[in-house]
Amino acid sequence: MFGVRGARRCGLRFLGRYESCCFESKPHCPKNSDCHCEPHNKMLRLDVMLLFAFAKSRNGVIFRNLRSLRFGSIPFFVDAFPSTSQRASKPHVTHSPHTSQLTTMTDTKIITVIGATGAQGGGVVRTLSGRPGYEIRAITRDTSSDKAKSLAAMPGVTVVAADLDDVSSLEKAFEGAYGVFAVTNFWEHFSPAKELAQAENIAMAAKNTDVKHVVWSTLEHTPSHHDCVNIPSIDKDGVEYKVPHFDAKGLADALFTKHGVPTTNLYTAFYFDNLVHFGMGPKPDGDGGYALTFPMPADDLLPCIAAEDIGACAAGVFGDESLIGKTVGVSGENLTCVAMAEKLATHLKKPVKYKQVTFDQYRSFGFPGADDLGNMFQFKSETNKAFVARRDVTFAKTLHPELMDMDAWLTKHVDTIPME
Repeated sequence: MFGVRGARRCGLRFLGRYESCCFESKPHCPKNSDCHCEPHNKMLRLDVMLLFAFAKSRNGVIFRNLRSLRFGSIPFFVDAFPSTSQRASKPHVTHSPHTSQLTTMTDTKIITVIGATGAQGGGVVRTLSGRPGYEIRAITRDTSSDKAKSLAAMPGVTVVAADLDDVSSLEKAFEGAYGVFAVTNFWEHFSPAKELAQAENIAMAAKNTDVKHVVWSTLEHTPSHHDCVNIPSIDKDGVEYKVPHFDAKGLADALFTKHGVPTTNLYTAFYFDNLVHFGMGPKPDGDGGYALTFPMPADDLLPCIAAEDIGACAAGVFGDESLIGKTVGVSGENLTCVAMAEKLATHLKKPVKYKQVTFDQYRSFGFPGADDLGNMFQFKSETNKAFVARRDVTFAKTLHPELMDMDAWLTKHVDTIPME
């Protein structure tokens, strides 16, 4: 009988890690006086009895059949001395102030998250941070920013610098990763051509580093789903699009297929957060109340979701390899705009009514992207039944059981909605 350190002196490498008892979801924590939990950042020492089966090899004596010993409810994974030919491929041991010193790539899925300081990517990071079996590489262009520093302080998260315009930087960030959460930000530059180039960079880097699962946050290529004859075209970079911020992502789906990258395409929905950050919240109506103004007909459904829940759903996709090669869609709640206004009135404790304008009126509002968004609402309306069907609330809850509907989101965020 000997402890972990004794076992290591005998030449055994213990792969895997003991999950801290600080995470209450870990049922295997012994919770006894010998447990040194994560805040103290100490190794658990547990005396165990090991039975050894010896076998000869030309490189000497190795231990076999000890790949998955369990003592009580605590798993230990035992490996032997590698042969000379194996030493070059010895798993890299990663170190984190939040995890055991013995974490290795052999028992951990590394997920690289693009847009980690944003809403969707941040949702992936927060969902998987500290979860057994996962380590996170959070990509940002500026590792010295306050948001990046906050991510670096989270359990199991390493912040790395990379740029979507630089394939080599992406390859470095993807090296050794099991999965990549991929998202691009059209609204940063308003250029479909740039968004397509960035998506192809992601696909090439994933292929070159043998990534096993990419979750690509995407939207429809609208002309592939609808004739769009009543939707005016928008010229971008000399190319005509119907809904540029949809169409570029939809066209990019084929790039992951072209490069042979195992990918799940994840259709997203209208963000509840647009009420805060995109100027789409209620505005004074001139009569002492407020109006929620969109061009959607009153009985059309608008699939909506919290941006952070998209990331949480994406994290769930990484846990289901059967979704590779498929396109799935998520929504937190499918609502009419009338129902949205009623919920806003309840939570804001102010009178809010829905004001419908025409699609042409919305396109003429003049803010950056108004024409794109007006076309988006028209596409959603003209294809409403099919558009809603591609975004499944029930399925989203299987990926993320804590999925928020609008009432839950408003309970959490109503005070952040700007009110004039």
